Amino acid sequence: MEWGRVKTIFIIIFSAVNVFLLSIYLKAEYTNNMLEDNIVKDTVQILSANNIEIDKDTVPKSLENVKICNIENTYADTETMLKVIYKNAEKNGMEWFNQSNVDVDGANFTCNIPGTDKNNYDNPEKYAEKVFSKIGLISAGQYKIIKKDDKIFFYLTFDGKIIFDSYIYIKVKDNKITEIFGSNCLGDKVTEGSMAKVVSPAEILINFASEYGEPGKMRITNIESGYFAGKRTKAVKITAAPVWKAKTSDGKVFYFDMRNGDLLE
Repeated sequence: MEWGRVKTIFIIIFSAVNVFLLSIYLKAEYTNNMLEDNIVKDTVQILSANNIEIDKDTVPKSLENVKICNIENTYADTETMLKVIYKNAEKNGMEWFNQSNVDVDGANFTCNIPGTDKNNYDNPEKYAEKVFSKIGLISAGQYKIIKKDDKIFFYLTFDGKIIFDSYIYIKVKDNKITEIFGSNCLGDKVTEGSMAKVVSPAEILINFASEYGEPGKMRITNIESGYFAGKRTKAVKITAAPVWKAKTSDGKVFYFDMRNGDLLE
């Protein structure tokens, strides 16, 4: 047997052993609310051995319990919601938000707006915020506005954190709203639930590294906390998952449930 192949086998075995031992260590050290620097350092090394690169400052250190929230959607699906929205939009000066200008794709909708002076506003963000509230696309006090390039996002929120997969954005050019896009937004109302224990972020990342099967190196560039609602096909109250959102250098996004480390889709 070639030495190169033997070496590769040993590396795989030692990586697996390291993952197992560190997982045990993390559980034993679950005594304070922050990961120690030596654990973060070991985590980075084990991830690197499994073809996942990450800076130590990117690894979340918090082990504090997390608040859970409930989301109740008013509408069962996007098309049902839009039928109501069209009527409300006409009454509130957005007559161009109508069925002929809207495409629906599952939980998403896109409204392509004709280039007329009717959608030219001194402050498109404030105008959209006011009208979205009136027609029922967002609830008072339960959204956060984030600007990204030519898009202005209205994210559903809870406890100051965004719900990553429920939002609306507008595209703006020369003070004109040129497009409205909604994703998994069904007239949602958010209420507070109980508290939940979290799994160590380091343990979640290590388990992911040991199970991730795609070839080649991956570099995780950012990790942030928030919530994940999931797709809904009827009017129900569900518990949103508190998650870590990990983004890679090539634009991939992964959502990990803080409570058990499950990878969500």
